[in-house]
Amino acid sequence: MSAEKNILIFCSLFILLNNFSVTFSLKNKDVPCQQLGLCKCLFPTGRGINLNPVNQTLSTIISPNTRILLHLCENVGFGIKSNTSYNQCLNNVSICYVDEGNNQSLSLGKAENLKFITLYEHQTEPFSVQFRNGENTTNIVLLCDNNADDPKLDFKTIEGSTYNLQLASKHVCVHQFTADEGPPGTLSTGSVLVIMLLVFTLVYFVGGMLTLRLLRGAEGREMIPNIDFWMDLPYLVRDGVLFTLNGCRPPASYDRI
Repeated sequence: MSAEKNILIFCSLFILLNNFSVTFSLKNKDVPCQQLGLCKCLFPTGRGINLNPVNQTLSTIISPNTRILLHLCENVGFGIKSNTSYNQCLNNVSICYVDEGNNQSLSLGKAENLKFITLYEHQTEPFSVQFRNGENTTNIVLLCDNNADDPKLDFKTIEGSTYNLQLASKHVCVHQFTADEGPPGTLSTGSVLVIMLLVFTLVYFVGGMLTLRLLRGAEGREMIPNIDFWMDLPYLVRDGVLFTLNGCRPPASYDRI
């Protein structure tokens, strides 16, 4: 009956680990990206969005006399001349609303105000970023277009003090981060688990061998912790696999016994 008990234990562990693996994978998919610096957002899988390549001034027209200027990831001076004191975009801004009819400009946010909206790697809707400055909010939908070598900024709607824009570019697509894009020393979840397994194995065997040697005076293979279990493990694995393939039912030989 001990062999049957071992097989049942193996089957239970197999099902438990399989469910844990599926659950862990699903949780990874539901983890929001982590914002790195001003313009990067990294998912636990090592994939993410890097807006730094969109390093130029973009413009979109709202009306014949009004437009919005955008320079992602960096505060710049848009060089807008004004005959009035109401001009907030001469320097140190990232996004600016320009009213040429009244010769005025309004800062909609600095580079450090940019925030990635809570994102999930496998969501169906496009990703977006947001600027906030006082009562003004600017939402920018990131449209992934692998054919758009040159980024294009389009105006969509105004809702009170909220401006809705769209940025189309191949540089706003989710992609696997390179070593230069990711934070130094970043490891994937799989790498962390492998390292933990190796460390645990080393501590288990080395610590166990030293303990048996010093406390019991064991020598040779007797120094291996739980040697009987490790010698039986290949057979337990074989029986467990056969038991699993058999629908977690004992072989007919057990019934005969």
